[in-house]
Amino acid sequence: MKKCLFFSFFWLTLFHTALCFAVKSVTTDLTPVVGWRQDSLKWNLRNGPSGQWKNLNFVDYGVKGKTIVRDVFVINYDITLANLVNGTFHDNRYLNPRQNSSLPAKKFSSLAFRPNLGLGYKIKVYRYFDFIPQVGFVYDLLHLKTKSENTGPFSAFKNTIQWYGPWFGFDTTTKISQRLTMNLSAAYQIAFYRGSGNWEIPLSQGQNRMNQHASGSGFGGRFRLQYEVVKSISLGGEADVGWKIAKNGNDTRNFANGPTVKSKLSKVRASSFGARAVLTKSF
Repeated sequence: MKKCLFFSFFWLTLFHTALCFAVKSVTTDLTPVVGWRQDSLKWNLRNGPSGQWKNLNFVDYGVKGKTIVRDVFVINYDITLANLVNGTFHDNRYLNPRQNSSLPAKKFSSLAFRPNLGLGYKIKVYRYFDFIPQVGFVYDLLHLKTKSENTGPFSAFKNTIQWYGPWFGFDTTTKISQRLTMNLSAAYQIAFYRGSGNWEIPLSQGQNRMNQHASGSGFGGRFRLQYEVVKSISLGGEADVGWKIAKNGNDTRNFANGPTVKSKLSKVRASSFGARAVLTKSF
């Protein structure tokens, strides 16, 4: 995870530096962010069992940026990382076919990671309003763990959830006053889902494994309001929301010292909401 984050920042920095040397007419906004994020995810098998991560609350932080070349070509890029504060996994006869149960998620060692890249073209509709059609690619990773226990139907569960795919949408910038700026954006995503994990049963030396995959679609939106406190430095806040759904996927569970069970995923649903404080420095 640390290596992935380092190389992402390295390539973004290298790309931005090369761009500045190649093109003179370049402006850049860099925005450190910190805030809160809440996620939920549930999958259902066609024959009834399901699993659900519910009310996953994270401390969310990262860096977002926007580079505009010749006042028309727009590059949006951001990387956010989050550490879990609380949440719960609910098992409906998925990990243990004999009963339902739940375990609290493990704090801080459970992580979320989301890099996103968008390319757009700025259209100045009015003097104080810009409309930017965009295309891009987003990768959304959740690495989740439950607390270890020695009683109950399962002692611990580790789950890696990946959503990724291209998206297209728009961004808008509205200058409300000389210092106050509002941004609205929305995007539709072609979403690919991958889930994997393992869990243990108390008093058992073996380890059980699961793998899932499906494809679907998603929608996301963002609202940001910023006030320029001094020249080239702005303070404000943003909120974003996203939904994803995948259908007709496949699920495989390998039980230790037991059978391999293959099932159909009838539906995977995920939602995410975040709110952050933002500080923007313009160059």
